[in-house]
Amino acid sequence: MRVRNIYLLLLLCCLYGGSGHAAYRTMEQIRKSGVIRVVMTREFEIDQLPRRQTPRQYESGLLDNLAKRLKLKIEYVYLDSFEDVFPTLLKGQGDIAADNITITPERIKQVIFSNPVAAVTEHIVGRADHVPISIQQLKGKTVTVTRGTTYVDTMKELIRKVPGIKLRQAVKGMEPEYLLDMVGRGAIPYTVADSNYLESFQSYRSDVKSVYKFPQERYIGWAMPPQAKELRDVVNLFLKLELPVYQQKKFIGDWEQIVRRGYIRVLTRNSPMTYYLHRGQRTGFEFELAKKFADTNKLRLVMVTPPDDEPLELWLRLGRGDLIAADKILPENIDANSKISWCAPYAPVQMVVVAGKGKTISSLDNCTVIARKDSAQWRFLNRLRNHGSKVKLVAAPAGASEFELISEVADGNIECAAIDNLSLLVVKDSFPNVNEVFKLGKERRYAWCVRKDQVVLKNKVDAFFKEYYRSAFYNLTYRKYYSPDKHVDTVMKLNGKNKKATISKFDEIIVKHSNKNYFPWCLIAAQIYQESRFDPNIKAWDGGMGLMQLMPATAKEMGCDKPFDPDDNVRAGVAYLNKLRSRTPSDIDGIDRICFALAGYNGGYGHLLDARRLADQMNLDSKRWRDNVEKTYKLLSRRQYAAKARYGYCRSDIITAYVNDILTRYYHYRQATGASR
Repeated sequence: MRVRNIYLLLLLCCLYGGSGHAAYRTMEQIRKSGVIRVVMTREFEIDQLPRRQTPRQYESGLLDNLAKRLKLKIEYVYLDSFEDVFPTLLKGQGDIAADNITITPERIKQVIFSNPVAAVTEHIVGRADHVPISIQQLKGKTVTVTRGTTYVDTMKELIRKVPGIKLRQAVKGMEPEYLLDMVGRGAIPYTVADSNYLESFQSYRSDVKSVYKFPQERYIGWAMPPQAKELRDVVNLFLKLELPVYQQKKFIGDWEQIVRRGYIRVLTRNSPMTYYLHRGQRTGFEFELAKKFADTNKLRLVMVTPPDDEPLELWLRLGRGDLIAADKILPENIDANSKISWCAPYAPVQMVVVAGKGKTISSLDNCTVIARKDSAQWRFLNRLRNHGSKVKLVAAPAGASEFELISEVADGNIECAAIDNLSLLVVKDSFPNVNEVFKLGKERRYAWCVRKDQVVLKNKVDAFFKEYYRSAFYNLTYRKYYSPDKHVDTVMKLNGKNKKATISKFDEIIVKHSNKNYFPWCLIAAQIYQESRFDPNIKAWDGGMGLMQLMPATAKEMGCDKPFDPDDNVRAGVAYLNKLRSRTPSDIDGIDRICFALAGYNGGYGHLLDARRLADQMNLDSKRWRDNVEKTYKLLSRRQYAAKARYGYCRSDIITAYVNDILTRYYHYRQATGASR
């Protein structure tokens, strides 16, 4: 059935070959230009923190490989609406359209398609506690899908067979993820999603599942102008050679196979020590090392975070990842029979026990210590118990990060926690009342892991650390995460008797750009103090630049060519803050909209979306900051909540303190300057 459907679609493609006289570039023109142009829609929300390869990453990686084989560069043509994809292509403004496009007979009349790059099935999705249903049981039920998608046609065809099913069409452009989220939190009963989108969503949410699978398989392809038959033939030849390797989900191979595939899958955890989202950018010590390794070897990096209760080593052995990079401590005695190989060590680390401020211990006897059961600390403490120690060892919940263990100590829920000293350095500014009280053995090292049979990959990793360990890149990256003073002090002091009623020498610039964007100038001044202490030349650990600490991507987005020029920096920073404010509903109170905008500015807009969604799920007011969204932000640093959030773990303590400190300083500035608002 599947083969027949493919050939039917290709036959239609040959019969129609598109209509009209589309503009296009020949292969010779494409090769001479050195660039192949790819049309796709712009993602309005920041990409979620990928836990697996997303549908968009899948296609982008395949396109990267195509460009490499053709020795071309890719130029992406981003559009705001999917409805503009085919018109843009037919006007000659792109060579290929790749946007998870379903091949349909209607579309074949407009464009020509490549052979399928993926096969998907459509699913009716309900809450995870719903039982699978037959289509007859859908009578009287409402299924919500995005207007203008193939899901509308699918549901209309189903309704003709089963009258009584209700179809509700959401606004055009609404992302499948948003409707899946609404199903998960019970806002709507059902939606429809492709299997690849559903699988991506389920990588971080367990509250939805397929309750009905449509029998017909659908095919995703790349669209081209009707006359671009030579380009289509080139693309099809590439796909014939590439797809058998590229599509494998469980992939057990060494270096040659990884290079052929074009990407490397790194198994890790979503935590502040390894991999997380900060100000809309993927970050983390292990992530940056893995990114450098991939870039050095001209590979695309795919980060993979398994469910909390599934060991990284198991996923590695099953071929669901190529290596592990997760702050794992090299064992003192490596098991010769293990199926895992440890690579060259890096980053000296000391296992320690931490406790609340003021506590000192000379022995672990009778101390209650929490540790992760899969950690080197657990194994060390267990050996102590086997040799007569009376330490009381408590297992942390599966998947808990060392951040959470420190939180348990800080909150007084547990006496001590066994972690490593580097993890404490990462979050020390958030937990000043937690200190190291006991060392566990000698200094150790972190190390990556590969499968035993990945001899060449191990050699590549070892060579990488031999070249880069203690290099300028490594030292800067290490200091970025583990230097005790990496974060700017956020304590605010202002002399209320300021006779000149000025805050900084940049007041005139701040007033000008604040007024243009309808912000109180004292608020922007308070934010600038928080960001840079009015130092226009400062560059932060995370890449933030100048007075308003613009991230490189933000500076580019806002057209800021001179981020260390005070006027250009403040102009772009205030405009970006205004853009974030405009993305929140207008019926939200003014000060709450400002709080949301500040939270998005500091931590990234995605974490704000997660916090507001979580507020809805917990019956809190998602339109209020104080004691509502502020409260759910704090939960996003907890494993059980971060694991189900689209944008994953965040340093919520820093984000909430950022917002609240700016508000406090803003009111002080107003009082000191006599400003009206």
